[in-house]
Amino acid sequence: MLSDPQKILAYWCNKAAQAFRSQLDKEASLIGLKSAEAFVLLILYGKLEITGESSSLVEIAKHLEHTHPSVLRQIDSLEEAGYVERSIHPDDRRVKIISLTDKGRMTASEVMKISQAIHARATKGFSEDRIAAAVAVLRDIITNLDRADLLLPCDENQQKENTSNSSYETKAND
Repeated sequence: MLSDPQKILAYWCNKAAQAFRSQLDKEASLIGLKSAEAFVLLILYGKLEITGESSSLVEIAKHLEHTHPSVLRQIDSLEEAGYVERSIHPDDRRVKIISLTDKGRMTASEVMKISQAIHARATKGFSEDRIAAAVAVLRDIITNLDRADLLLPCDENQQKENTSNSSYETKAND
């Protein structure tokens, strides 16, 4: 039975995320950042390194799965500190483009090193295969939960047949 939180995968995913965030909070504070700001810098730095492009405010919010106002607070703080600058998209004045400044690129590079060090500590003693398997499982979980049709409301007949207390069923076994 999965009533024991210690046996539920979601519990451990949450605990791992909290542990990573806590470590990033501690180490990012040494360079004057909060973890939320560090995450924004990592997103901007990653996209810049991969595509050579900046990100829109909407893209950052979507990537972080945060609301626009929440991300806007982080951007405001980063802009005030000189890490990022805002501009208007050349084709759509409604879209705000967020770019790293030179100071922001240097700091984001440092945050990337911090993140890599945390990852190394977290996975110490793990084989590459074990890490790859864990990543694959987590990606599959995200894919399964992001599927729009995963949870469907049961109709009345299904609810009567369902012996659990849930009014939802998964299509995972279909």
